[in-house]
Amino acid sequence: MLTHPLAERLRGLGMAAMADAFPEMQSNSTAADLSREDWLGLLLDREVTARDNKRPGPITYSVGGKQYVAVVVGRTVSLAAFVGDVGTKMLNATPEGGALFVFSLD
Repeated sequence: MLTHPLAERLRGLGMAAMADAFPEMQSNSTAADLSREDWLGLLLDREVTARDNKRPGPITYSVGGKQYVAVVVGRTVSLAAFVGDVGTKMLNATPEGGALFVFSLD
């Protein structure tokens, strides 16, 4: 099967999950009955889910018998390309990861 140019453009924009979902939907016979809005919604859902799954969750560990939980807050993924120059300024102004909070569990 030939690669549709849209898939490569999505990959170039950092939307790999959407790029992977596109040929899957093309080959799915039930997808032919979907509206453009439904196609876009399904592609976006795939991308959002993939990005959400990459975000780190709380981490627990113990040191010397004491239990701790660590949580990353702040920007942990890149901004969408469609934000343009404003997004680039925001990206440059905020460090990835933001902050790490660690709490002891007493």
